[in-house]
This record gives sequence, structure tokens and C-alpha cells, in this order.
Amino acid sequence: RTERLERSVRAILGGAECAPFFDAAALDWHGNEVPLSWSGHDMRLDRLVSRSDGAGVRTWWVLDYKLHPAPQRNPEYIQQLWRYREAVMALQPGEPVRCAFITGQGRLIDCTEAVAGSADLFA
Repeated sequence: RTERLERSVRAILGGAECAPFFDAAALDWHGNEVPLSWSGHDMRLDRLVSRSDGAGVRTWWVLDYKLHPAPQRNPEYIQQLWRYREAVMALQPGEPVRCAFITGQGRLIDCTEAVAGSADLFA
């Protein structure tokens, strides 16, 4: 189990898709295990970061770690990500909030559109 976790950490931190979300110098803000309360739900976000693009537009990213290689296929995971995103949007009104899974294989799976498109199912 320890070896599997070490492989996952190396894949995440060393992969081109995920590494930018861990480069403190390139982030406006970042936190791990971020506690939030929203709409009666107490939650803990695996990772929350804020990054600015070349034009200075700040975007928040809700990042959820999953060892499964295809977490986007699990409706419960999508619902969880929806709640996390809604909570951050309530705290950062008017700022873009994206969300993604980070898999144990070092893949970043952006689920922003899938989560936003499911809002009426979870609200």
C-alpha cells in the first residue's frame, strides 16, 4: 500500500497536468484539507487553489484526489464535487470556480462542465 501511494504522489507531482497546481510560486492561494461549511454540509476539500491567467483573471480550482482511474464515472463523486464547487462559489462570488479530480495515476480530470450541467439534479 505504501509503495502504491508513493507511486501516486510521484505521478501527481511529476506530471505535466497536475504539477502546476502544486507550484506555490505560480499560485495566488493554495490550501490542503480546507474545511468549509455550506448549506448545512460540513466538508473538507482535498486541495483548493487560486491561479491567475496571463490576463490576470483569477480562477479557483477545487481539486479532489481519487485513486480510481475514472472517478468522473461515479455519480456520488460528481455530486460531492458539485457541493464543493457550490461552496467555493458562494464564498468567492463573481470569481470563476473550476473543479477537477486528480487521480492516483497523475491525471487531472476537469469536471467543471459535467458538475455545472448536473446542478438541477443535486440542488
